[in-house]
Amino acid sequence: AMAVRPAAVVAITLWLGVMPNLAATNDPAQGWCANGFQTPNFAEDGGDHSISVILAQAPLFSNSPTIKRKLGLFGLFHTALVFRQDIRGAERYWTLEFDSTTNVLGATLPRINGSQLTWNNDARYCLTQGILWGREHWHKSFEVVARAHRDDATLLFEHFVLPLNRTAHQTRPLYQLWHVVTRGSPQKSLIEDLTCGDGVNWALHYLTKVMGIPLMPSFRLRYTRIEINAASATQVNIRDADEWRRIVQYFQGMAVVVGRGTPVLQRIIRFLTLMPVAYIYDGNSNAYYKLRGNRFLWIRPRFIETPLHGPPNNSLYAGVQNAAAVELLV
Repeated sequence: AMAVRPAAVVAITLWLGVMPNLAATNDPAQGWCANGFQTPNFAEDGGDHSISVILAQAPLFSNSPTIKRKLGLFGLFHTALVFRQDIRGAERYWTLEFDSTTNVLGATLPRINGSQLTWNNDARYCLTQGILWGREHWHKSFEVVARAHRDDATLLFEHFVLPLNRTAHQTRPLYQLWHVVTRGSPQKSLIEDLTCGDGVNWALHYLTKVMGIPLMPSFRLRYTRIEINAASATQVNIRDADEWRRIVQYFQGMAVVVGRGTPVLQRIIRFLTLMPVAYIYDGNSNAYYKLRGNRFLWIRPRFIETPLHGPPNNSLYAGVQNAAAVELLV
């Protein structure tokens, strides 16, 4: 039998204890961006840099009264941008998030109907008035990273955020929680993730690299990445009936791990029987991958520094400031 370190048992127990609270329906969330809107109504500022762009971070799902800040213990943090406009001492706020339109688990696990797996893993931006969940919620980071005037801040939304959000359902960008990497150093990415941090990264990249608005010299972007180590990730032939049966069984097991009503001990045992990680679905390549060589610790959250980059698969993006340049990922 595999020996599991005591600290790992504690971590797994805490993690599996909160997961059922995240396991909402796999349908798009009814409340997703219910109070959101398209473009902030920034006030005229005469060209002054009245708008502060703020990096805001909090433990994942800490708005939940059950979960609170527990996931911060694992290095799991939600990342967003807050826009603050200050005109003659009067402050107004807007919060821009990039997230799964279902929820994290709804985007990470499929709906299972017999041998059919159906995914709802769209990822989009949502803008809400004010500081979402209040200032105290964002206790990990609340850092001014750039300043801009009204016209530039408006262009960020009109030329970047809105065109990306207009991509069709089940077209990229699609939420991908797992980042599969090779073991050892230097690491090589085998399957890229796509989470809230990437949406913030893209927006800041567009702001500074395309629009030319400087970021604070000392600023370094850090956010959560959940890594799965592997020796290789090989695309699966889903027409192979035996292989497809194994894929379905694997995700059925994962559904038990996060399901409501199942005792924590039973979930732990089921989780351990599913390790090492065997299969990953990547919606952005629309492919299932078989992993080989996944070793303990099989899944590891990391809060790491990440260089700025634009969205993938968009050859027109760099250096062009028009809406057509970001009709991307389709």
